[in-house]
Amino acid sequence: MPDGLEELVPPYLSSRRQEIPELKKMLADGDFARLSIVAHNLKGTGQSYGFSDLTMLGRALEESAHSADGPAVRGLLDQLGDYLERVQLVS
Repeated sequence: MPDGLEELVPPYLSSRRQEIPELKKMLADGDFARLSIVAHNLKGTGQSYGFSDLTMLGRALEESAHSADGPAVRGLLDQLGDYLERVQLVS
C-alpha cells in the first residue's frame, strides 16, 4: 500500500465489501446506470489505494454495466467479492 495510507486502506476496503450487496441489488433491479457510476468510482480509486486489481475489476464492471450485460456484471461482482474476501494487508 502507498506510504501514508495505512490508516485509510482498512476503511476503504471495508466500504468496498459493504458495497457488494448494494451492487447485487442494483443488478437485480436492472439499475445499470448506478452500477456504472459505482464501478467508475472503483476504477478510479483502486489504484490510488494500491489495489490495481480493483481498478481492473472496476473498469470491466463499468464496461459491462454500460452494455447492460447482466451475466457479465454478475460474474464480475462474484470476482470482486471473492477478491475482497481474500485481500490481506501486510505491513
